Amino acid sequence: MAEKKAILVIGAGDATGGAIARRFAKEGYIACVTRRTVGKLKPQFDEIRIERGEANGFGSDVRKEDRQCCHGSPAP
Repeated sequence: MAEKKAILVIGAGDATGGAIARRFAKEGYIACVTRRTVGKLKPQFDEIRIERGEANGFGSDVRKEDRQCCHGSPAP
């Protein structure tokens, strides 16, 4: 099975970040997107999925440390 490539778009808003995510998804990448308001990701996901792309995402506000998550081990 071939491995799929992924792209992480931090700040995937309605303009530039969202367009970048859609473009990479159209080219076969899994679009992993973040933005401050997780509820606003659904329209982007819908657009990507209409084009048969894949997307994952989560809300993240770097201005609020308690709203951050860390997956894996911290860098040394």
